[in-house]
Amino acid sequence: MNKRLIATFLILLSISFVYYGCTSTNPIETNSSQIIVSDFPQLFSAPFGGPSPGQLFFYISGSSEKVLNYTVTNNSSWLHLFNSNQTLGGFTPDSILFFITVSTPQLLAAGIYYDTITIATDSSDKNIIQREVVLKIGSEMTAIPESFEFVANVNGINPSTQELDVISTTSLPFQFSLTNSSTWLTVPNTTYNVNDTDKITLSVDIAGLTKGLHTDTIWLSSDSALNSPYAVPVTVSLKSWLPQVSPKANNLNDVYFRDVLNGWAVGDIIDNLTKSGYMIRTTDGVLNWEEVLFLSTTTSSDSILGGVTFVDNNGWAVGSNGIILYSNNSGTDWVFQSPPSNITVDFSDLFFINADSGWIVGDSGVILATSDGGLNCNIQHVDSAQVLTGISFVDDMHGWVSGLKDVILVTSDGGQTWTKQTVPNNPISGNKYDFKEITFTDSLNGWAIGKLGLVISTNDGGATWGYQQIPQAPGLLSVFFANSSLGWITGQNGVLLHTTNGGVSWTNQFIETTSSLQSIYFVGQSMGWAVGSGGIIFHTLSGGE
Repeated sequence: MNKRLIATFLILLSISFVYYGCTSTNPIETNSSQIIVSDFPQLFSAPFGGPSPGQLFFYISGSSEKVLNYTVTNNSSWLHLFNSNQTLGGFTPDSILFFITVSTPQLLAAGIYYDTITIATDSSDKNIIQREVVLKIGSEMTAIPESFEFVANVNGINPSTQELDVISTTSLPFQFSLTNSSTWLTVPNTTYNVNDTDKITLSVDIAGLTKGLHTDTIWLSSDSALNSPYAVPVTVSLKSWLPQVSPKANNLNDVYFRDVLNGWAVGDIIDNLTKSGYMIRTTDGVLNWEEVLFLSTTTSSDSILGGVTFVDNNGWAVGSNGIILYSNNSGTDWVFQSPPSNITVDFSDLFFINADSGWIVGDSGVILATSDGGLNCNIQHVDSAQVLTGISFVDDMHGWVSGLKDVILVTSDGGQTWTKQTVPNNPISGNKYDFKEITFTDSLNGWAIGKLGLVISTNDGGATWGYQQIPQAPGLLSVFFANSSLGWITGQNGVLLHTTNGGVSWTNQFIETTSSLQSIYFVGQSMGWAVGSGGIIFHTLSGGE
């Protein structure tokens, strides 16, 4: 045995002798003669090949002041005993170190081993105390993975199934079974063989579960496994807003859905020190997004895409430096459309009433209109002092445009004339509003949002606008209303606000991001998507509740 290890044991024995041999007044076990042996563990287990169980002490003393001469013996080679003098005998009081080795001097095969520790004295009324020691050498179960997490939308579809693999620390075959307590987690009610190549499929049914975290435990049980029962934690988290995987980790500036399955989002990528526009698409609304367009630029100018919309299979996207794109096959293919020859401004937003009639807004107060699906565009408005940022129409005649520096324009003749509306004084800073987006649900009810967390609304078509109080928020970036009562606003730092009363009051909705949410869109009152910086995409099936 290693001399340094023995020396360490001897020191520990000496210390324990002083403490327990001289001060112990509460022995655990006595017998009718004079020897007393303290209690100690007698059942041990170890995986095949080790590691071995740790070393332990037990203590020998007498029931009186008389010193007893004792011996301690055992039979196996895997159980080792010695006292402070490195012998198997001595005088009371004394302490005995014992430890088990499962790989030296020989490698113990899997199985159950027995040994007996015998403590005897040479007194005239000689007595013997025996303690049986049991050692189990065998397999342990290991679950891969060690725990499971399922995530789903509230009111959404069940999350995908996951697979559990159970392996053994040895090559010895044994069987195990699985049990759990919840009704939402389904585990097969059968017996499996460890190390099977077939994995165990776990499924979750979220029907009836409320928002939040739900927990369960799968118990693996086997008479042949040392660590039975073995616990495998399982959680299912139901979230109001669930992240989706984007094919690009780059900024997304706008999102639009034609229906609950078909949606598009546009953004920009840093490409050779310039920003190149790109577009992604989903046809299942929930699981998969794919890149369908990338506008790599070889010039020094940017090609950012800032807005996208669709009417049936016809789609348009707009961006910097006068970019207008058109698709007639649901976004599979795109072609450039040309603005008027003298218009090269950055376009920020667009709105189409039908496949023919639409409007585009951008810098320098530019408003373009088309009546033939974008083949030809005419200029309806230009003002070099204005930067226009958002547009909303409720029919082919009535529309509104938002912009920086208190700009809200209105038309009642399809854009033949545009008139500036009066907005209230900024109650926070007194500065002018820099509006980022505007929306109307009908000819009367509308909202405009922008920097400094400010929201204004109207219920008379913009003849008067009033300030709405919201929770403290940084710059607001996007607004969407499903009807005159139900609406959402997104902004910087992951801000997501919700109202059910037209904006009389706003509450925060929780979403797991601190990135800017650049755009939000809903189909109906429950299914919505929010996109933003770094390519983040979030989806809700419960209106965010």
